[in-house]
Amino acid sequence: RFIIADTNFLYDSEKDEYVPYYQTNYYYVPTRETLPPEEIAWIKESIDTSPYPCILCSHASFERYNSVKNGDVVRKIIDEANQKKPHSVIMCMNGHHHKDHISIINNVVYFDVTSPAFDCAGCPPMPPHDKFKKEDYEKYSEAGYIICPNDPLYYVLTLEGTTITVDGCPPTTMYCGIGHKELGMDEYDAVGRAYTPYVSSAKITLG
Repeated sequence: RFIIADTNFLYDSEKDEYVPYYQTNYYYVPTRETLPPEEIAWIKESIDTSPYPCILCSHASFERYNSVKNGDVVRKIIDEANQKKPHSVIMCMNGHHHKDHISIINNVVYFDVTSPAFDCAGCPPMPPHDKFKKEDYEKYSEAGYIICPNDPLYYVLTLEGTTITVDGCPPTTMYCGIGHKELGMDEYDAVGRAYTPYVSSAKITLG
């Protein structure tokens, strides 16, 4: 069973409300990516009632400490479900951070999925970079705030019982040869992961 969680909520502590993302209201908000209680309850019910192993998909990450604010609550639900019935949840997949990384925590595969097309390279009010072609900036207003691979990135995910296989794509090059390093930016994010123009392959059999 694929469970699709919506992590795109802000928590307004003054009003005690969970507010959906809307017209970039999420910028500079410390409580972005906070799941409402009713969604957490729905995730638990979806896992507990599934006759099949579950894969939990989301925009933001339940594995990273700096992503979903109450992700620890979801991980506890996952771990408790797996203690009651092994392999209730076998995998969590997320995007948002645009990094290629796989980790295994308490016999669950956490797949931090990279972006097929770009990674962020700043945002307003910082000035945009000018390393691309002139026509790129004329055509795309956000061109000065991204880096991107020359070819789209992809992977094929295969599930066979408790064996998870990720067939990633071979390396490509960066558009105009520009990555974070060439822009004078830190190549690594807060958890030490860098954007790479490829997707790694892996084959994991859960015990």
